[in-house]
Amino acid sequence: VMAGSILLSPSSRYHSLLLSTLTTTHHNTLFPPDATHLLSNSSSYLARSNTHNLNAQMLASLLHTYSTTHQSPRVISRVLYPSISPPNTSSTAGTAYYLHHMRSGTAPAPTGPPYDEMEGNDSFTPGFGCLLSIDFPSKRVAKAFYDHLHVHQGPHLGAHLTIALAFNDLLWGAEESVRKYHAGYGAVPEQVRVSVGLEEWEDLKEVFEEALGWAKKEAIKQVAEAVFVAAVPVE
Repeated sequence: VMAGSILLSPSSRYHSLLLSTLTTTHHNTLFPPDATHLLSNSSSYLARSNTHNLNAQMLASLLHTYSTTHQSPRVISRVLYPSISPPNTSSTAGTAYYLHHMRSGTAPAPTGPPYDEMEGNDSFTPGFGCLLSIDFPSKRVAKAFYDHLHVHQGPHLGAHLTIALAFNDLLWGAEESVRKYHAGYGAVPEQVRVSVGLEEWEDLKEVFEEALGWAKKEAIKQVAEAVFVAAVPVE
């Protein structure tokens, strides 16, 4: 079951207009059992968000560390996640921006009935979300990583299971002019996007380290080929 919602900010200058419009035009056609199922799914939302945030931040740290320790040959060009500083700079402006706008934490619910019967009663510590991206030095290295990354593939975000997609190459890789335009602001075709799921961290770590091993093999192979070509005399 999937559904959406609209939250109106009281501080918006359009609040009154939007509220009156929605009040007069919205018709609730949600099937009652669907509403019950949505409510059940929502009860553990904060607990799931905690795990999404924690897994994504640990994965981003793992990948970033790998990018700094495996530079000859380079396997990862950069990791895009709010907790990681931009390359070639010590600035944490991006992280600071997220922290400034981040929601506050949530204290645990009171103990005793009826709270003991409810799911998702734990405290909530806000984080940077489940989405991160990995830039590779070449499409060959990106492909080796992607082909050996044993997670589900697709564009969905926030699922229970980790999902990866070569998003930029899929959307804009067919036409050279379009590909160059998007690469100009950083959406390069050598990027793999990952929506981190709720798996056990050690399982995730093992899966990504295996894919990184294949990417490293391809990077070494590319360097060897380049050296061979450079050594071949031109007649």
